Amino acid sequence: MKDGIYYVQFHTSSDNGGGIVVVKDGSVNGADQSFVYQGSLADSGAGAIAGTLQVFRWGGSQSSVMGADNYELKITGTQLPNGSATLQGATAASPQVLNISARHIGLLV
Repeated sequence: MKDGIYYVQFHTSSDNGGGIVVVKDGSVNGADQSFVYQGSLADSGAGAIAGTLQVFRWGGSQSSVMGADNYELKITGTQLPNGSATLQGATAASPQVLNISARHIGLLV
């Protein structure tokens, strides 16, 4: 995934949320009001993206869109020509699919 700062919006069939993610050299670090997301994403060819994120509660009272406070999220998706991305995530603990829209909002300095 292209290096930069992203505004992410995510939703399942029962919940939604949003946060900020920073991508640098394939490493991902981000957070929202209650959760931190960290891991890696790689370009798997022709704009395809795949990777894994660890998601854990740091505080707050926001509900988890996946129904758990700590989980591993397997990610797949596509980098769009404008630098944004459309992604999907899944966990072993939940049958829900997490749909993610990542809008590129800034370059890294």
